[in-house]
Amino acid sequence: MRTVGVLVVCAWTVASAPLRADETLFRYEGNVHPLEAGALVGSLCEDPCSDSVEDGHYVLRWRIEGDLVNFQFQITTVEEPPPPPNFWVEWRFRSNHPLTPSSFTCDAGFKVQLPPILEPVHMYGDAAFNNSGDFGISGFELDEFHVFRFESIDGVDYTLAVDGTVFAHLTGDTFIRSTSVALRGQGGCIGDSFPNMINEWDFVRYGTISFGEKVIASDPPQGLVDARKPLDRFTVTFDSANYVYIDDVLVETTGNETPVVLMTRRRENDEPDTVEIVLDRPLAFGETTSFTMTDAGPPPIDGVNVIEYYFATGDFDNDGAVTLTDHAQLSNCMTGPDTKSTSKTCTAFDFTADKAIDLWDFAFFQTVFTGDTP
Repeated sequence: MRTVGVLVVCAWTVASAPLRADETLFRYEGNVHPLEAGALVGSLCEDPCSDSVEDGHYVLRWRIEGDLVNFQFQITTVEEPPPPPNFWVEWRFRSNHPLTPSSFTCDAGFKVQLPPILEPVHMYGDAAFNNSGDFGISGFELDEFHVFRFESIDGVDYTLAVDGTVFAHLTGDTFIRSTSVALRGQGGCIGDSFPNMINEWDFVRYGTISFGEKVIASDPPQGLVDARKPLDRFTVTFDSANYVYIDDVLVETTGNETPVVLMTRRRENDEPDTVEIVLDRPLAFGETTSFTMTDAGPPPIDGVNVIEYYFATGDFDNDGAVTLTDHAQLSNCMTGPDTKSTSKTCTAFDFTADKAIDLWDFAFFQTVFTGDTP
């Protein structure tokens, strides 16, 4: 093992508006080797560990059981100026190593050192635990990227989350002086029989937190939804770096099929102001569904943002009007009574929501038919 010197790379800027995570103080993107990004110190990845940059990610590999490897890449130290107590850290990571019954410390780790907080988070491809192992979360998709988040409002109490689900509420009580953020790992643990372990890092970012965020855009844009394209996820963009947890999203619908938010996360190459909302099912056809996002911080809560999607029943081509073009398609979609339609593109004509396109639906179609032009 060898040690490299410290080079602090922090961009200190002034926030223009109070937002949930209103300022990004540091960012490392995995499309370069950490050494090339500067600000690294610690135990490097050496044989039998190997590392590289592939497909825009920083990748580490271990070969076989018993090749014990410990590494720590200290991304940055934050000592001058000192970090504020309202602090967040995010990192995007994946591993092909499933949780094993032998230990929860034989894959990757991420250390947040923020006096009086010292929290090494232990991670597998499908699980994560706090340092003591008292709190954890498991069962998420193996070998897929997930966003991990540390957040503290007061510099003492803090939370740990994965893809928008908070799994630990903790309090710092460790006497430490310096502040740092570090990638950590341990490969080839004795008794760990998983060979050819792979860790991939996409980004590490941190910044400050305040409240009163504002949504400025969504993708797809809120409003009319194309009935031919199932919508089970969308992104929201805030007016600065921001985040929203699962519990921060209230979902309401005009019908009986209310979707559930499965995760909130950053996608690859997403900026810190964009969050993807992933649902357990597509939005129900013929209904209006709204997503209200609020700050989960202390009162007064100023930020209330609503994204709303709705369907125009009968509008097959999604041009905002029910015209002769839609009528022609209706003829192709008619199934007759008690016969279910198997075509997802025909749901625009299922006024009665029984999955059969029949004379009842034709009767409703006539009530919304507007003519031959939008």
